[in-house]
Amino acid sequence: MDTLIQARIPLKLNKEIEQQIKSGLYSNKSEVVRDALRKMFAENSREILREIAKRSGISERSMINELKKIRGKH
Repeated sequence: MDTLIQARIPLKLNKEIEQQIKSGLYSNKSEVVRDALRKMFAENSREILREIAKRSGISERSMINELKKIRGKH
């Protein structure tokens, strides 16, 4: 189920959103915002994992290798 969220954004950001729609990448403002939020949350998750790995003494290369194993690309 979707939830309606209203937000005020700067005019410059609104123009950038409208440009994304005009370019054909998205069909409406909701799609732009949803995609931006997904990308932001994914990047935040990656940063958290990097920090945990760093604190645990695990290299980023090791993390990538483990991910490949999990995905069956070893």
